[in-house]
Amino acid sequence: MIAKRSFNADSGNIRGLSYLGIAAVKGYYRSDECKEGVEASNEKRKPDFKKLV
Repeated sequence: MIAKRSFNADSGNIRGLSYLGIAAVKGYYRSDECKEGVEASNEKRKPDFKKLV
């Protein structure tokens, strides 16, 4: 999906750039890294990102 948005962003259109940014943020929030960070924060501990490599 990000690749598709990047083609639209290439046109110099601000809408294409904003869609690309939104797609990237959505991808991050769905990632295991984000989930681990949120869980660690909720549990008041340091995140263990090494287990995700």
